[in-house]
Amino acid sequence: MSKKLIITKLAIFSLALSVTACSGGSAKPIELLPVTVVPPATYPIQPAPLHPTSIPFPTTTPSHTVDQQQIIPEVRAGEVNDNERWNEYLTFRKTYRGPFVHDVDVSERYIIKALDVAGNPILDALVTVWQGQEKVWQARTVSSGTTMFFPRAIGASQSDEFIVSVNKDGIAQTFTMPRGGQEAWVVNLQGNQPRSNRVNLDVLFLLDSTGSMGDEIAVLQSSVQSIADQIDSFHPRPDLRFGLVTYRDRGDQYVVKKADFTSNVWTFENRLNNVQAKGGGDYPESLNEALYVAIHEMDWRDENCIRLVFLIADAPPHLDYAQDFDYAQEMAIAAANAIKVFPIAASGADDQAEYIFRQIAQFTQARFIFLTYEGPTNGGEPGDVSTMNVNSYGVQDLDDLVVRLVREELEPQAFLQ
Repeated sequence: MSKKLIITKLAIFSLALSVTACSGGSAKPIELLPVTVVPPATYPIQPAPLHPTSIPFPTTTPSHTVDQQQIIPEVRAGEVNDNERWNEYLTFRKTYRGPFVHDVDVSERYIIKALDVAGNPILDALVTVWQGQEKVWQARTVSSGTTMFFPRAIGASQSDEFIVSVNKDGIAQTFTMPRGGQEAWVVNLQGNQPRSNRVNLDVLFLLDSTGSMGDEIAVLQSSVQSIADQIDSFHPRPDLRFGLVTYRDRGDQYVVKKADFTSNVWTFENRLNNVQAKGGGDYPESLNEALYVAIHEMDWRDENCIRLVFLIADAPPHLDYAQDFDYAQEMAIAAANAIKVFPIAASGADDQAEYIFRQIAQFTQARFIFLTYEGPTNGGEPGDVSTMNVNSYGVQDLDDLVVRLVREELEPQAFLQ
């Protein structure tokens, strides 16, 4: 079975969301919180400031319609939450013997959760971690009210404790967090009132558009008008926008191409219609630069916004360019700004791609998603078997899986009734 079916299902999902979208998007764009991860001494690539080759999508009238009676083939997919199965994930990291990766040290972890006066998770609370007089980490909380702090990933010096401040709408609480002890901390901001049921939802598709992804892109374009009834029951409806970033590799016609968020389904369709699969040549692609554009150059909304990226790819980033952005740095900035990145591994993804995709998902509090097949191969007819290095995993139809993940992002905010 062709791997192009993965995008068919994603197209169903994306159009389902867009049909239920409310008008909006006027909120101010987010001002990204800066953060730096510390590369290990053996890491040979020193990223240098480099403006990405990002060009806007052309705007033309959509040139096709889709047969609504078209039968969409079944696609099966698995997903892993490495933050919930933490010891298994640490073992996976230790036993990895594949090609070179950027090994960000996440072995020391602290989970901080913010709740309002009613005990509901607070979205976009600001968490600041101090070590003595030095501010060492600052991040927003995601929909579940949580953020994660990895001292060794940022090179925090050895000390006995951290000071943590949690702030939302001017109401703050500060506490001392001893090092090496309790992992999960819950903060109740008693003066913070429950928020309204109005929530913004920004969904970005980050798509590898090299030649090996031709089938996926073609099916995505032909499926833009697919039936959207899977999430029609979402009530109330989120203020939803879609964005699109596609990327190839250096030496191709373009490296990164972007289209800002829109709540207009026809605009989104138009942009998809203009995507073509070309170039590539070698296996890795310019994912480093694409992540930079996705995080820094898209107009993510600032307040009360759930921010999701679905990265659809079959190859890891180039790690041999002398001057490049750094996927590890970008995933840290995404995490600090409550942008969850859900990598979806298409057929052909190797051990290096799996390791890096799982790094990105884990650090941003997202899930790693992968296609499953009938037999122990990375391709073929859909089934429940995977070649990924996971001991156990849930499997369901891909469209149901992605819709469920979006529902899980909305539910902590008591959004769906």
